[in-house]
Amino acid sequence: MASPKRMALSIHDSVRLTTVKGEIVQGSVHALDETTSTLVLRLGDDSTLSSTSSANAAARVRAGNGGGHFLRFLSVKSIRTIEVGGAHRGKKKGAAAGVTGEESSSAATAAAAGRGSGGGINDEKLAKLEKESRGKAAREMAKINPSASPQGQMSFDHISKIYSDTRWSGQSILIMDQVRIDPPYHNKGDIKTLDASVKSEFIDRLLTMMENADKKLARK
Repeated sequence: MASPKRMALSIHDSVRLTTVKGEIVQGSVHALDETTSTLVLRLGDDSTLSSTSSANAAARVRAGNGGGHFLRFLSVKSIRTIEVGGAHRGKKKGAAAGVTGEESSSAATAAAAGRGSGGGINDEKLAKLEKESRGKAAREMAKINPSASPQGQMSFDHISKIYSDTRWSGQSILIMDQVRIDPPYHNKGDIKTLDASVKSEFIDRLLTMMENADKKLARK
């Protein structure tokens, strides 16, 4: 399955892409999810959406993030061409019309289930694998917060790689139900302890990860 990372994109990159259905979308990169092969674009208020369904989808996302901006979630498989900062990246190999990230993941699961079994697919095993695949995709998508700033999303990505029990609570990052990080996710004052047993060393580690996220964004 194609991966957003293979598109050589970075957070804040300005892009202009064409989908396999001929829709043209312009915006800046808000997030990349390699596991589900999903590209999240932040669209300006003056962005032109070339179809009613696309406009409605973006409006629903905008309503959910407080109305500050439009976000579009795009499966990598749905992208035909992409230009980054004026540089044409060419046609996505293997892109097929009507194939979403979830569908392509299921197809890959089905192929895996059939290998090594003489071509026969065990329906029960296939159903289990598809359920696991969809569950994993849902968990990965839950890590993307449309209402968070790029700094918040990058901080979340850094922290969740180390502490798996990390989740979003509104625009705040909640770690193990013991620590909460509030916007703008920049300094120690944004870190709130929810449990008296939390040690200062843990807070310092979180602060270091936030600073690393800030530095990474500054280099973009």
